[in-house]
Amino acid sequence: MSDLTPSQRVRQALAAAGHDPLKALSQNFLTDPNILRHIGDAACVAPGDHVLEIGPGPGVLTVELLARGAKVRAVELDGGLAGYLQDAFRGRPLEVIRGDVLEMDLAELVDGDRPWTVASNLPYSISTPFMYELATVAHRLERAVLTLQREVAERACAPAGHPARGAVSAVVRRRLGPAILRRIPASAFHPPPRVESALLELVPSDRAPEEATAESYRTLVRAAFGQRRKTLVKALAMGPDAIAKAEALAVVAAAGLSGRERAEEIGEEEFDRMARELDRLRGLGP
Repeated sequence: MSDLTPSQRVRQALAAAGHDPLKALSQNFLTDPNILRHIGDAACVAPGDHVLEIGPGPGVLTVELLARGAKVRAVELDGGLAGYLQDAFRGRPLEVIRGDVLEMDLAELVDGDRPWTVASNLPYSISTPFMYELATVAHRLERAVLTLQREVAERACAPAGHPARGAVSAVVRRRLGPAILRRIPASAFHPPPRVESALLELVPSDRAPEEATAESYRTLVRAAFGQRRKTLVKALAMGPDAIAKAEALAVVAAAGLSGRERAEEIGEEEFDRMARELDRLRGLGP
């Protein structure tokens, strides 16, 4: 099996699964061996390291990770490909879990005392919600390296004031330091996606843990970016994640803001200060 090229492995896996790539599952499989080696290098795994791989598909990245001595836990939604992985890598340090990672407890997937690395050719359809969840387990990670749509990677990296700034920026950058390592052309995949991809690295920040609860932080981020054309106080008091007008005025004042700012102008520290005040008002937190 180890002498198969990535393209051969993809064809073999799809034949075993009995279907072509499924658009509904965002199945665009990497077949460029140079890109796969680059991802393996970026993951920085050593013998015995624990790696979580999401959407391994035919296992082309899995081969790279196992060759470097990693112990891989792989979550695969496609039952046919999950069965192929179990058969093709029998006897290797690979645990295959069939299911939707967004319906699983991510903290349980990266359990234990040793830090985990996450390495994945991430299905486009789950990129943003998965990064939201990844931020909640940043303290258990060594790093994450993900291939995903370039525009999504750029949003994850965007600091306050950047035109690509969005809710995912504020959530990811609170816990993780993002960096785009390289762009990946559509020709590196089978079938080629209609968009350009990028390799995103996420490294846990060394900031002291914030006092604010994740619940309050995410409520404020969702409210602010949900009405991003509105000024901050108006945005916080509108939409499905709205807080009371009195709370909005109080949290903005606690962060030293005027309330006339817009969501993309607010950095992670300001959101944290607002979230701590919201916790205080609601009797939440430690």
